[in-house]
Amino acid sequence: MLPILNVIAATTFAAALSSRSMDPVLPLVAGDFAVTIATAASLSSAVALSFAFAQPILGAFADIYGKARLMIFCLALLGAACALGALATSFQMLFVSRILVGVAAGRTFPVAMGLASDLVPTAQRQVALGRVLAGAMTGNLLGATAAGIIADFLGWRGVLAVLGAIIIAASGAVMLGFRRGGVVSKPSGMSFSGLKRGYATIIANPNARVCFTAVFIEGALVLGLFSFVAAFLFELGETRASIPGIVIAALL
Repeated sequence: MLPILNVIAATTFAAALSSRSMDPVLPLVAGDFAVTIATAASLSSAVALSFAFAQPILGAFADIYGKARLMIFCLALLGAACALGALATSFQMLFVSRILVGVAAGRTFPVAMGLASDLVPTAQRQVALGRVLAGAMTGNLLGATAAGIIADFLGWRGVLAVLGAIIIAASGAVMLGFRRGGVVSKPSGMSFSGLKRGYATIIANPNARVCFTAVFIEGALVLGLFSFVAAFLFELGETRASIPGIVIAALL
């Protein structure tokens, strides 16, 4: 198995760190900006929806402009979006920063999967994709847990500031890893008209529509709970952000 897969897994890990980072600290955000918990929970929805819609639309740009280049750009954008959120002076500004987080993370994940598939033969592809997925799942687990611990010491702004610094540093490390590993951005020659035909073929498949609907329902039922875990615990008297972070990680 190619060592460069570790670099790709690190990319999905860094991208996934920010996905659930705000869930344990939503009551703190609601208090600072004087909004309701339901309004603060829209930050998680902003990430989830922009993540979902960015994958099929913007992930296709990797086939046109090159996967490695797009991954590095998305990581840098993700780190900058987290830093912007840490400096937010209004809830609206924070909301926009979370949309950018979802767009950048949504670009990173499918591109990482595609690049890993390109680099290994078919017989080893499942193992390679498993390694990439392991990086993403580890990032999801540690993102919620670490966010809660950091928030207890530095507040919710500290969470975003630390994550932003880590992800920006990761983008530089990934760029260096790609260069040393000989991974270059090679456009596939795919055109927008070709992408349109490909998406039309997928949508026309009845099995695809069943899968998309099932995953949407599952995500709404399962992931929708995470935004309110911290609020439930705060109402019970548990005001430490680290505890809902651990609970969310356990649910994941």
